[in-house]
Amino acid sequence: MERSNNIIGERLKFIRKSKKIKVDTITDFLDIARSTYNGYEAGTRRPDSGKLVKLSKLMNTSIDFLTGKTDIQTPTNDLREILSSNELIYNGNKITEYDREMISRLVDSLLKQDKN
Repeated sequence: MERSNNIIGERLKFIRKSKKIKVDTITDFLDIARSTYNGYEAGTRRPDSGKLVKLSKLMNTSIDFLTGKTDIQTPTNDLREILSSNELIYNGNKITEYDREMISRLVDSLLKQDKN
């Protein structure tokens, strides 16, 4: 399978659009200019290793997926692990610590109800 020269940009764009993450959310998180991020997606710039780590956390994927070393997009399906990750986005909005705690309590409550 032939890989594009811009696999990182293509995958960044794919994840951003599929998860409905706003470019401004990404640029604020990375503390970079919008034009820099646009360059990542266009393939005219390449994120350094630190930015790749942050992007993988923000987008809940692996660096290996972003760089084309694997086609497995999401490294985990454990909700507790996902909720404990550094940055979570829902419908373009950042999930706060309070939101994470409420989600965790709700899931725990629902699971306890199923056992009764």
